[in-house]
Amino acid sequence: MKHVPIRTCLGCRTPRPKRELVRLVRRPDGRVVVDAGAPGRGAYVCAEPGCVARALKAGRLGHAFRAACRIDEGLELTVLAVGRAERVIEGRHGSAGRAERVIERCHGSAGASRATGGLGAISGPPVQ
Repeated sequence: MKHVPIRTCLGCRTPRPKRELVRLVRRPDGRVVVDAGAPGRGAYVCAEPGCVARALKAGRLGHAFRAACRIDEGLELTVLAVGRAERVIEGRHGSAGRAERVIERCHGSAGASRATGGLGAISGPPVQ
């Protein structure tokens, strides 16, 4: 039986498999971004509107990152879009691990996909 990493959602405090959550990272300048592959402390959130809204309230991210954070205007929409894109890709291709490879093929390099946290998967036409 394979070990499945578990993380707790910052919004609802529900433990879930890591691949079901969206990872937020605090950059050195204090800005919080969605990035699955960045080094450092991460905070995880469900891609549900209620969870994202609670997670982005004042104090929650600062407490999770143990430092002051700056939240950009579009962060909430980005988290929701990335979560939706990952669910669609996983549903079509069977696993989250393969979902990342599909994103990499679409963009031609593994580095581009990891650097954007999979955001490139949603930059094209809307997913049906």
